Amino acid sequence: AAPQAHAVAWDRVELVDDAGVIDPAQLRRDLAGIEFREPTRVAVVTERGPDLSALDDDRASQAFNGRVLERARAEHPDWLSADGQKWADGLVIVALDPDNRLIGVYVGEDRMLSTDQLRDVREAGHEAARAARWTDTVVEVTDAAAELIGRPWWQAPELWFGAGIVGVAGGGAAAAVLASRRR
Repeated sequence: AAPQAHAVAWDRVELVDDAGVIDPAQLRRDLAGIEFREPTRVAVVTERGPDLSALDDDRASQAFNGRVLERARAEHPDWLSADGQKWADGLVIVALDPDNRLIGVYVGEDRMLSTDQLRDVREAGHEAARAARWTDTVVEVTDAAAELIGRPWWQAPELWFGAGIVGVAGGGAAAAVLASRRR
C-alpha cells in the first residue's frame, strides 16, 4: 500500500519573516496543498543579510548558511538535534535572503536529501525568486522538497530513464544478434 500523504498543517509551520516579503495568507493557503510522505514541520525564514556581492557564490552561500545556523542556535533551538550538531528530525527549513538572492534548504537527518537533490529543490524556486515573488519561491521550494523527501527508490525518474536506455540497448543488441543469425 502507498504511504499516507500528510498535508502541511498551518500549526506545523513557523514563519520568521524578518525581511517582510512573505504573504502569510497565501503561504497558509498554498502550503495546505503540499503533501509530505510523513508529518513534517516547515520553518520559513527570511532576512535581509549584509551585502555579499563581493563574495563568490560559494562563499556567499556559506555565509548565508552560517547565519541560518547561528539564528537557529540563538533563537530556535528546537530546530536543532539534541546535540546541536544537526537539524532536528521531522523539519524542513526554507530560508531566503531577498537582497542577496539566496535560497537555503535545510532538512532533519530523517528527511535527508542528496546534494544534487538539495540543489534541485533550491532551483525549483529560482524562477519565482528572479521575479521577486518570494511567497511563491517558498511554496515551490517546499513542494519540490516534499516530492523528494522519503520518495521510494522505485519512484525515481532516473531509475526508469536508465531502465529505458538499458531496454532500448538490449533490444538493439537482440535485434543485431537475430539479424546476424539470419545471414
